[in-house]
Amino acid sequence: MTALVARGFTAFKALAVRGRPTALAARGLATTLAAFGIAVALAAFGFMAALAAFGFAVALAAFSFGAALAAFGFAVALAAFGFMAALTAFGFAVALAAFGFGAALTAFGFAVALAAFGFMAALTAFGFAVALAAFGFGAALTAFGFAVALATFGFRAALAVFGFTVALATFGFRAALTAFGFTVALAAFGFSAALTAFGFAVALATTFSFGAALAAFGFATALATFGFAVAFTAFGFATTLAAFGLTAAFIVFGFAAAAALARGLRSGFAAAVATTFSSVCFLDLVLAMLSLLVRMALYIRLQ
Repeated sequence: MTALVARGFTAFKALAVRGRPTALAARGLATTLAAFGIAVALAAFGFMAALAAFGFAVALAAFSFGAALAAFGFAVALAAFGFMAALTAFGFAVALAAFGFGAALTAFGFAVALAAFGFMAALTAFGFAVALAAFGFGAALTAFGFAVALATFGFRAALAVFGFTVALATFGFRAALTAFGFTVALAAFGFSAALTAFGFAVALATTFSFGAALAAFGFATALATFGFAVAFTAFGFATTLAAFGLTAAFIVFGFAAAAALARGLRSGFAAAVATTFSSVCFLDLVLAMLSLLVRMALYIRLQ
């Protein structure tokens, strides 16, 4: 190796003395430096280091300093940490030279996650980096949450997280909570429960009233459990309760319950009970109206 290095220096000196073109002389210098670096690396650190130096010199002469740095990093990582680390370093260098630091960071994160945690984690890191570069942090967080939920709990949970983040970014926290509740209820209990949760959240967000939300919730629950008649009864009870108070709500509830009971049991003792209950409710309604009229008259007289 020492003789090879000496011979290279002699050849370069001869080229310079004869006045050969500068490019040829420069090529001779590059070859000499490459041979010298290989010889030094081989003697000092072994064959792998010499291979790294050789790759660096060839890439430097053929392509550019960036390519030489990529080749050198590949060789060093291959010798120190193995093929996966070398592939990571190579991908980072290539992406850095071709597309910039963001793409290089994406490639690096993908390779590291692939080696450490597997393909799903690598896909998560890749999606996060791409969404971050293309659309911003919110989209990146959405992609990350979707991938994590998909890998951990399955597609339904991933859809729930995705809907929550999209609604949160687009319409705010209330809409996000609505979307999340809908998907959770859909996955856990079915479409009817999801519709119930959705109606409750929409009523709460639209009217800003817990009573209206409770009315919607009661209607949907009763509709899914007992049918339309009971649902209508529950809805009327809740609406009347919110608008006029407990007495009026009980009156409406009594009428509806008595009517339903009378329709279901058209003869016998049950029908008589239903009729009596309906009459009592009607009497209660009349008394409530008379009480209201008396109060109005007293108020007008006091004025």
